[in-house]
Amino acid sequence: MLLRISFFVVLAPYFPNLGGSAVEEARFCFVRGFGGTGTGLATMMLEEMSFVSTMRDTTAKYEDEGQYLQTVFPEIRHRTKESCGGSIASCPKMRDDVLAKFGTFQKARDRLVEEWSKWWDKSAAIRVEKTPDLAVGLLSSLFPNAFVLLTVRHPFFWHHSKHCPDHDP
Repeated sequence: MLLRISFFVVLAPYFPNLGGSAVEEARFCFVRGFGGTGTGLATMMLEEMSFVSTMRDTTAKYEDEGQYLQTVFPEIRHRTKESCGGSIASCPKMRDDVLAKFGTFQKARDRLVEEWSKWWDKSAAIRVEKTPDLAVGLLSSLFPNAFVLLTVRHPFFWHHSKHCPDHDP
């Protein structure tokens, strides 16, 4: 409950008419963090808010992740250390690759919005996309006014959730 209230406190100042009339232009919120850090939980809590739309019941391979529902940037499983410029998680080179592919960030943004929009409620003030990576450099170029919600989990508990699922720390 506290986490849900925190999300509302963070997002509410940007939308004085939450729950009111249609919003002129939707804002985007990208939920990011490594697998097992709570990106799914954060997304589920966000979707409880009436002014938020998350991707649900999609054709995505895992947990309705946006990376599987678009063609603008490569899925995490197709990234290599070399193709990403050193880091598969943040993939700093991906920004330049997308710009080279589309010519402008606006064209890439338009494609992403087109591909993701069929999974969102178009009347929602905030549209949420979740992918467990840290490629916020690309996202901030495509969506400069977007929120980025980064989930972090203590390494001890992350390790136990991944490597010792039958063991309660």
